[in-house]
Amino acid sequence: FDPSGGTFYGLYNVGTYTFSPHKVVWREIAADFMVAAVFPLDDGNVTERVVVPNHKLMMVPVKSKEEALYLAAMLNSTISRYTVLSYTVATQISTHVLNNVRVPQYDDTNEVHKAIAKLGARAVAAAGTNSLSALNAVELEIDEITRSLWGASVKEVKTLRSALSEIIEVLSQVAKSEEDEEDDDT
Repeated sequence: FDPSGGTFYGLYNVGTYTFSPHKVVWREIAADFMVAAVFPLDDGNVTERVVVPNHKLMMVPVKSKEEALYLAAMLNSTISRYTVLSYTVATQISTHVLNNVRVPQYDDTNEVHKAIAKLGARAVAAAGTNSLSALNAVELEIDEITRSLWGASVKEVKTLRSALSEIIEVLSQVAKSEEDEEDDDT
C-alpha cells in the first residue's frame, strides 16, 4: 500500500492470490482466532463464483479444497489457537500467524494429512448445522491427530485446552467491558 504511487481510488494488495478458488481466512481483528476454509460458490450457473474476502480477513490461497480443509483444521486446533492467542493482540492477528505456527505443507499422498482434511470437512458440516456437541467432538479428534504432528502429549493438549478456555473467557470479558464503555459514551 503506497497511496503516493497511485490514484486515490486505487486498489492495493490485489493479485492472482485474491482470486484463488480455494483459500483459508481469519479475521484480522477478533477476540478469538477462528479460521475458515473458503470454496467457490455453486449457484447453479455453468461456472462457480470465486469468493473474494473482505479486506479485514487475512487470506492464504491454497491449491485445493482438501488443502484448505487441512490448513483450516490445523490452524483451528487447540495447539495453534493457544499459540496465536498467547502472542497476538485482538487488533493484529495478521498473516504472521504462519511464521509462528509451523504447519507442515499439505501432501495429498500423506494419509495423516488426508485424515485431517476429512476432519476439517466434518467440522465445516457440524458448524453448518449449529451442532455445538458435534463440533466439539470433531475438534477433539482434530486435537488428537494434530498433536501427533507437533509431538505434543495428550496431557499437554489437555492443559493447553484448559488454558485456551481461560484466555478466551478473559478476552470475552474484555470485549464486553469495552462494548459497555462504548454504550456509556453514547
